[in-house]
Amino acid sequence: MNNRIYRKPRPIMAVNAADRYTTIIDTVAENLVALTYTVYKRKGAVIRESDVFPCVVIAPSEEGEELGIEAFGGISEYIYSIRVYYIQEYARDLVYTDLDDRYKIRKEVFQISQFPGTISPSRVMVKGIQPFSVNSNPNTVYNVTGFRVSYGFMEQGLV
Repeated sequence: MNNRIYRKPRPIMAVNAADRYTTIIDTVAENLVALTYTVYKRKGAVIRESDVFPCVVIAPSEEGEELGIEAFGGISEYIYSIRVYYIQEYARDLVYTDLDDRYKIRKEVFQISQFPGTISPSRVMVKGIQPFSVNSNPNTVYNVTGFRVSYGFMEQGLV
């Protein structure tokens, strides 16, 4: 058995004032609010009847953090996924402004290249979510469309 003794401790990244999910969700929310969308930040993708529609709900994805690539020197890429849902009250007919809103939201979340504190993503992946409807009670239906957005960040320290 080969036991290695490391003479120098590996550098560990300084602790952030806010965790990565908070930084990502706050930045995405601020950028969408600047485009005049009503945005709700939630722990989970939940629609409330008290929400103002149409709206955007942003929440961490169920997958949690994923390990991306590993490089030499104790540097690893972690991928953080969030859900970005565009929600509107039920309309039977397709309205092209709905598609325009979906396009604007996708474009905005994909183009974020800089987060606060000079944190720059190593990759951005956007995967569309098939539109679906949610029935809250017999009289109210919500149309939901959105994206699973993943941002990768290089972090130093042991996995």
